[in-house]
Amino acid sequence: MSYYTVKRAFAPIAVQARRDIRDISILLSNYNAEPCYINIEVFHMNKNGEILMSQEKEIQYKTGDISFDAEKPIEVFRYKNLYDKIKERTKEIIYVSASVNGSLVADDMLFFCSFAEFKGEFNELPVKIKKIGDNKRQIRLETSVPVRMIKLESNQKLLFSDNYFPMVPGKSKIIEAKIIEKIAEEPTSLTIQILGFDKKQEFVL
Repeated sequence: MSYYTVKRAFAPIAVQARRDIRDISILLSNYNAEPCYINIEVFHMNKNGEILMSQEKEIQYKTGDISFDAEKPIEVFRYKNLYDKIKERTKEIIYVSASVNGSLVADDMLFFCSFAEFKGEFNELPVKIKKIGDNKRQIRLETSVPVRMIKLESNQKLLFSDNYFPMVPGKSKIIEAKIIEKIAEEPTSLTIQILGFDKKQEFVL
């Protein structure tokens, strides 16, 4: 888990949904030297996936643009007194995503309670697996309700492009898995688990 935590922390683009007393602030950091358009989407949802509020904004970063301080995140949105409007703090979340050229590059989920207190709903994740090389697989995940964290595991040594991540309805997640080393005689398997629930989904890669 630590590898993926560090990878996210040092990613060139990062977003964060943060509570600031009664306000909710959406922050964006971009350490990418290349010019790009970053599309920011924000969703306020309940545990069933019902959208209570959403907003979208495209931000253009230009090479050498001095209007942005690379050492400091910019505030994309601020929702005044939104915390006061939360009806069920254990059943509502804020999800923010950043996309470049239609591809998800960063996301974050804000809870209004402790991580363990969130009363999420279990749903079987639709999964599609595609072979893209001798030792590479593409895994596409969907969800019908907000998921606080998904864990991917295998009986072999695999390197995933991402792991331990949140998901929301309408935002598919595409993961690339590379088989680094086979340490078991059995066929390479993939185990997907939503943290907080005992049930696991098993696949052969």
